[in-house]
Amino acid sequence: MLPPAGIPKEQSETIRKEFTNLCHRINPKIFPDIVCDEVKDKHVAIIWVAAGEEKPYSAPSAIGNFSPYKIYVRHEGGTEVASRFMENRLREQASFSHFDNRVNTKATLEDLDLGLIQAYLQETKSSFYSHTLKMPLNEIVTKLQIARQEKEKLQLLNIAILLFCKAPHRLLEGCRTTLIEYEDEDGVHFAEKQFTGPVHIQIREIMNYLNTNVIKEFGNRSTGDSEVQRFENYPYQALEEAVVNAFEHKSYEDPTPVEIKVYKGYSRLHPGTEDHRRITIVNRPGPLPFVDETALAQGEVKPRYYRNIRLGDFLKNIHLTGKNGSGLPTMREALRKNGSPQPRFVTDSERTYFEVAFPINHQAPLEITESAEEAERIMLTHIQQSILEKLIHEPCSEKEIIQNITSGLKEEVEALIQRNLISEKKYGDYNFLHITPQGIDLLRQTIP
Repeated sequence: MLPPAGIPKEQSETIRKEFTNLCHRINPKIFPDIVCDEVKDKHVAIIWVAAGEEKPYSAPSAIGNFSPYKIYVRHEGGTEVASRFMENRLREQASFSHFDNRVNTKATLEDLDLGLIQAYLQETKSSFYSHTLKMPLNEIVTKLQIARQEKEKLQLLNIAILLFCKAPHRLLEGCRTTLIEYEDEDGVHFAEKQFTGPVHIQIREIMNYLNTNVIKEFGNRSTGDSEVQRFENYPYQALEEAVVNAFEHKSYEDPTPVEIKVYKGYSRLHPGTEDHRRITIVNRPGPLPFVDETALAQGEVKPRYYRNIRLGDFLKNIHLTGKNGSGLPTMREALRKNGSPQPRFVTDSERTYFEVAFPINHQAPLEITESAEEAERIMLTHIQQSILEKLIHEPCSEKEIIQNITSGLKEEVEALIQRNLISEKKYGDYNFLHITPQGIDLLRQTIP
C-alpha cells in the first residue's frame, strides 16, 4: 500500500545483513539482490529474487539452529507447509524447463536494445526505470532476471530475446508472423504481409493492421425501430485474445511462424456456395496433453503447465493478457455480445498444430467498403450478366469477350466498372477484365 511505512535509514545496512544471513539458511542457498531506495519520501528496501534452478527450496520451520526444514507454498494469500502431493508437483515442475526461462547460448548483450527495456519499464510504471538511466546493461538484465550468471559468464535467457531484441527472429526463427488475406475461398488471389520484432510489438502491430484493414463496424435498423444495432464483422477483443494466445503458447523451438489467414470472399470457382468468410490463427505445436477437445469446446481450460511461463507474466504487466485461464471465456463473451458465431478449435491427433477459426458475423455484407446503396440488389442487363458469368471462371481480355458478346459491349463494360462489379487491369498490350467480390456476390444472387 502507498505510501509505504518505510524503514529507518540508519538501519538499512543492518537489515541488509540480517536478510542475507536468513537467505543463507534456505536450502539450497539463494542470493537475492537487496537495495535501499526512496519511494514516496520513505526509505524502503527493494528485494529481487530470481527463479532458481534447484527448486523446491526448504527453510527452517523456526528461527532456532536445529529447527526442521520444511517446504512452504503460497495458497490464497497465505503461506502454508506443502503437502506430500504438492511437494511431488513442485519436483515435477522443477524437472520441466520452460523454454523462455532457458539460456540462449547464441545471444549476447549486443543483441538487446536498452531502449526497448526502458520503454517496457516506463509502460509498466516501474520504479526500476530510473535506475536503468545510470546502470550498466549487464546489471539491468540481471536485476530483471532475464539473464543468468553461469561460470563467470553472463548468459541471456530466451525471454530477453523474445521481448527486448529488435530482430528476435534472427536468433529464434519462429518469432515472426505471416498474415495472408485471401480475396476468395479458392486461394487464387491473395496478399501476404510479414511481421517481425519483439513479441509484444508484433502483437500490437498485428492488431493495429487488423483493426485498420479488416475489422469493420456496421449498423442495422429494424423496421419501425429508430435505434441502430451496431456490430463488427469480427470483434476486436476476441481476435486479440487469440493472437496473444498464439504467441504465449507457441513453441519457439519450431521455426514455423504464427499464421493468420483472412478469407474475405466466396468461391469464384463455385458461385452460390455457403459463406465461409473467416479468420484463422495457427500456432505450432498443438495444445499440451491436458487440453482436450471437450475442455476447448466448453471453454473451461484450467492452466497447469505452460511452454512460456515468463512471457505470460510480462504480457500481463502491459495488459495484453489477463489472469490465468481467462482467455477463452473473454473470447467467447466478446463473440456473444457481438452476435458472432463461437470459434472453432482444430488440431490433429499428433497435436502438431493448433488453429482457432472465427466465422464472420453472418450479418456482415460481402464487401465491407460498400455503401448502403451498393448493398441493395442491382438489376443486371442480359449482356452484363453474360459478362459476369464469363469472368466468374477466369479473367478475360476484351477481345475474348467480344467473340461471344458483341452488341453494346463497351457501354455495358463501363457500367459494370462504374458499379465496381468488374475491374480492368493492363498486362502488356492487353486489357484484362476481372470480376470483383461485389460482382461475385451479385451474380450469386441472380443465379437460381
